[in-house]
Amino acid sequence: EKVYGEFPNADMGDYKRVVSINPLNMARNGLADYRGKSCKMPLSWEWKKRRLNDPAVKQAYLQYCRKIIQSLRPDFLLIGVEVNLLQRCKDSSWQDYMELHRFIYGALKKRHPGLPVMASVVCTSYFPALCSEDNAADQRAKLKELLPYVDMLGFSVHPFMSSWTAEKVPDQAFFRELFGLAGNKPFAITESSYPAQKWQMQVGCWPVKFNGTQEKQAMFLKAMLDASLTHKPSFICWFSIRDYDQ
Repeated sequence: EKVYGEFPNADMGDYKRVVSINPLNMARNGLADYRGKSCKMPLSWEWKKRRLNDPAVKQAYLQYCRKIIQSLRPDFLLIGVEVNLLQRCKDSSWQDYMELHRFIYGALKKRHPGLPVMASVVCTSYFPALCSEDNAADQRAKLKELLPYVDMLGFSVHPFMSSWTAEKVPDQAFFRELFGLAGNKPFAITESSYPAQKWQMQVGCWPVKFNGTQEKQAMFLKAMLDASLTHKPSFICWFSIRDYDQ
């Protein structure tokens, strides 16, 4: 209640609140880091050895979800962020994650039947030409395992984080195929971005350059919004209000 009271307008008017939480770490290969005196602290030995489907992990994450709902009163709750990256980074843990996800989804729906419970996936993993790190067919197969346990699917749309870098902007065909992956489920764009300037980041041992421009960013936004007028996602989040070097 204290956290919720810090918002300037408790009822938010016509605005909707999307809250994203995640049991996975930033590397998307295991359990989230410990948060104590600071963020991203190492897990204790006792927790480091636990798998994602460990009963203690299930109960801890369920308590956290319930606390978040009570404190922040979301209109939409993501209980997993970019969860398909676990398939890329540690595929052997995918079924463990699904067991955790099914448990959390079922428990939350019993207590909060009207709250849309979601998970998001990275969009580039489903297109072979964009991401050689992923098996697109396997990614799509595992997405079908996830869909029965979300009320709405979230797409994380950062298309330059792929073999395209910032040399190509998605067209309407890309968005049509992407949105079709939700099947008959409602969907939303839970993250989206495109760089407006040149920058680079280290990926493994290699620096990757992104030749972003304001024009390309505007083209991406127009393509995404035009596609959304046709396919009607429930909402769109523009994730990065500044370029990543900021």
